Amino acid sequence: PAGTYRISSAITIRKSNFKLFGAGVGATTIKLVDGGTAVNVINVGKIDTIGAGDEPWTQIEVSDMTLDGNRSTNIPGAFDINGWGIITAAISQSHFSNLNIVNCWVAGAGNEINSNYNTWEGITIDTCGHNNGTYPASQSYPGFDVNSSKYCAFSYISKDCIAGGRLLDNCWGNIVKAVVYNSTKDGFVYNNQAVNLSFLNVIDLTVYTCGQHGLNIGFNVTKSTIRAVIYNATGVGCVLGSGSTYPASNNIIDLVTNNGQQQGILVAQAATDNIISHQSVLDGRAGGYAYFAVDITGARNKLQISMIDSASPMVRGIAMR
Repeated sequence: PAGTYRISSAITIRKSNFKLFGAGVGATTIKLVDGGTAVNVINVGKIDTIGAGDEPWTQIEVSDMTLDGNRSTNIPGAFDINGWGIITAAISQSHFSNLNIVNCWVAGAGNEINSNYNTWEGITIDTCGHNNGTYPASQSYPGFDVNSSKYCAFSYISKDCIAGGRLLDNCWGNIVKAVVYNSTKDGFVYNNQAVNLSFLNVIDLTVYTCGQHGLNIGFNVTKSTIRAVIYNATGVGCVLGSGSTYPASNNIIDLVTNNGQQQGILVAQAATDNIISHQSVLDGRAGGYAYFAVDITGARNKLQISMIDSASPMVRGIAMR
């Protein structure tokens, strides 16, 4: 029912055909107690042995509540699977909806290893991730994190988090629709690990202001469709192929960047055989003439570029290196 429920250890769900629901966001709140060590608010599945085994639990639902990590009054835990709003591992065919996740030390929500065929919708994550000795911002703890997951659908809003969201290695067949506001670092990271291939994912992304790159596409990404609109990136609007060894290849990218301080798009050496449509508006404003609006090193990419720059002086347009 409606109310605020104070917990000192994670609610753990390991049961198929199970539903946990509140009276609505803002009505029902589960909140960590004051003065403790941060734990996850809700664990779903095999979190303590993350990645072990295949999906033993199915048909789980969690919905209609606020999850509050109460970051301002507790201390961080010892490792980075503590301090989440809700995290899953080794579950399938489950549904998460209408959740507001706030004030968590590490990240808001995570669909982690061997969590397949799940749907997340109506998820809002606010003020999660932190920069301190235990959880430095350099780790890019995200509002929403997806790792080693297949055939899931994610729809969420991330606000004021270290990173807006991540879709990491060994992910395929997923659909992501994300809106990111004011991330400290990257707005969205698509595979920053050289461990396993990620492919056949569909990403629809909007980023409003980020402290680093709007969209960072790294290692071993292929045959994915990405639509992104990036406003006010402090770094590059979209970095493609940032992994130096494992190429980002055969992707279709439809990109709009606006008022990025560095390049609108940087197609790095490890980006090959991609089809890119890019509209660059007022990009490259930082650093005098240090940045081109469009900067290309990778090979065999097909690009359709539109550049608009009404500022004075205008920045340089296209570099093909």
